[in-house]
Amino acid sequence: MRYFVIPARRNSKGLPFKNRKLFEFTAATIPENEKPNTIVSTDDEEISRMALDLGLVIHARNANVSQDTTCTTDLLKEVAEHREMKDSDEIVMLYLTYPERTYEDIERIYKFYKKNDAETLLCKETATTHPYMCYYELSGDRGIRIIDHDLYRRQDYPPCFFVSYFVAIVRVGYLKLVNKNLYHPRTLFYQLNHDTIDVDTQEDLENFLNK
Repeated sequence: MRYFVIPARRNSKGLPFKNRKLFEFTAATIPENEKPNTIVSTDDEEISRMALDLGLVIHARNANVSQDTTCTTDLLKEVAEHREMKDSDEIVMLYLTYPERTYEDIERIYKFYKKNDAETLLCKETATTHPYMCYYELSGDRGIRIIDHDLYRRQDYPPCFFVSYFVAIVRVGYLKLVNKNLYHPRTLFYQLNHDTIDVDTQEDLENFLNK
């Protein structure tokens, strides 16, 4: 069984009530036949009302998984337990911060996941800054390399990518194996071939609305 899970916590530090502002964009992509299997996990009465009006399922999340320090894995564990999901069931997690995402995007990524017989999937984007060029900042205007190396030619740097949660998929039985970021050594990564707006600030929201 496949479930869509939409995390929608009430508040956000970077952009107040971000999920309320973004909810409609993701909700509008869910087709009618998928709505009974689409779970909105929220502690926000306004979001609950909007979700119920659209025929989506509500998971009233507990306070212990409604904090800004709550990891996604713990939230999905609670949702899976609450819905009595089987280990073989699959969760397709849809963060609201990707308002440009379409149902066609979701289905294309899900087909990639199934074709490769994966247990977990995250997305990836081309990294604009290589980690070999990054330093930890120290006091006194000093720094130390995040990754210790002695390579000076960029063409010798190993290929790398930036993780994206544009779509995240996990088989329920793997929730006890993935880390707090839904990563496992067997995680499959889907390459995104377009720039995606990940809304975290008012500026991000305005960029999306004005696009």
